[in-house]
Amino acid sequence: MTRGRLYQGLCDAMVGDERCGVDLGLPAHRGAASVLEVIDPFQVLVTGLSGFDEGWFAFGMGHWGSGKRDGLADAVLTHRRVPEGDVLGFAERVGEWIIPDDVLAVSVGCDRRFSTCRTRFANSVNFRGFPHVPGSDYLLRHPRREDALDGRAVVP
Repeated sequence: MTRGRLYQGLCDAMVGDERCGVDLGLPAHRGAASVLEVIDPFQVLVTGLSGFDEGWFAFGMGHWGSGKRDGLADAVLTHRRVPEGDVLGFAERVGEWIIPDDVLAVSVGCDRRFSTCRTRFANSVNFRGFPHVPGSDYLLRHPRREDALDGRAVVP
């Protein structure tokens, strides 16, 4: 059982959970796609996502609505645009179980950074990380005479 929280720069909530508060049911946060081609076991060329920015579904979820994976969900790691459509890269092997014309609903992803929370979702009030925690480079450096060491937030 986990107690307490990790002191880290990234958010520890999952996009769409109750701590995050983002509504994944909104049309701006969901897309419907159809498989055009299986590129390799981890990458699939799809159509239907042209109304969304490239990368919008990176770190999101794909919920299969037909075929052998019907009813299953897979984590989407990458989302890139190519002339033929959009390429979704999955965290697990999906290519052996899908064929062209299989459909999936894709939900928006989040890289868990404060800037993404603020700009993509206007949700900075629910950010569950510590964006001003100094990095290891700051912790390992030596103080200099001209440094402001007065307790203010260290923001690069």
